[in-house]
Amino acid sequence: MFLYNEKSKAYSTVGKAVFSLSLIFLLCSSTKLEGIPYYAYPIAIACIELGVVSYLKGFYRALRAVTVIAFFMVLGSAVFAINKVLGYPSPQYDEIIMGAVRIFSFFLAFSLFFQLISLEEWRGIMIRLGFRNQALILSMISILLPLTLIHFSEALVAVKLKYGGKRLTSLVTPLAFLAVMNSRNIVEAYVLYPLRIEGEVSLFRPRDLILYGVVIALTAPLISLMIR
Repeated sequence: MFLYNEKSKAYSTVGKAVFSLSLIFLLCSSTKLEGIPYYAYPIAIACIELGVVSYLKGFYRALRAVTVIAFFMVLGSAVFAINKVLGYPSPQYDEIIMGAVRIFSFFLAFSLFFQLISLEEWRGIMIRLGFRNQALILSMISILLPLTLIHFSEALVAVKLKYGGKRLTSLVTPLAFLAVMNSRNIVEAYVLYPLRIEGEVSLFRPRDLILYGVVIALTAPLISLMIR
C-alpha cells in the first residue's frame, strides 16, 4: 500500500499531489454535512479510493491489503459497541460505523501519496521547498532500507535455527552492527561517487484531467450542500 506504482507515470506530479490532498480535504470538510450526505459522502470517497488502488495494485492485491486495515477498524468499532451495551460513555452506533469508514478513507488517501508519487518526484518536491539535505537523506535511507530488511530476514532465520524460535531479542545486536556498517559503507560510497538527487516535477499531463474531473465531481456537490 505504500509502494510506488509504475502506472502513475501517466499523471503529473502536481496532479497526483492535488488529487491526494483533495481527498483528505474533502473528508475533513464532509464532517460538517448533515443527514444522508453526512453518511454517503465518506462512503463515496472510500469507494473511489478503492477503485484507484485496485487500478494501481490489482483488485485482489488491494483487497488483501485493505482487509488488514478493515480488521482493525472492525475491532475498534466492536470495542466501542461493547462499551455502549455495557452503559459506558461511547458514541452512537452510527457514529462508530462512520468513524471507522472515515479512518479507513484517510488511510487510503494517505497511502495514495506513496503509490502515486515516486521517490524521484519526492526529491524534486523537497528540493524545490528548500530541503535539499533532507532529500539526500531520503535517498540514502531508501538505499539502506532494503539491505536492513535482508539482514533482518537472515538474522531471524539464524536465531530460529539456533534457539528454536526463542530469544528473538538476540536480533538486536547483529542488526544494530550491520546497520552501522552498511550506513558507513553508503556514506563512504557517497563521498567517492556523489548521488544525483535532483528530481523531476511535472506540472501537467493529459491524464490529469481524469483526476481533476473526479475532484470536481466530489467538490461541487459538497459546496452546494454546505451552502444550503
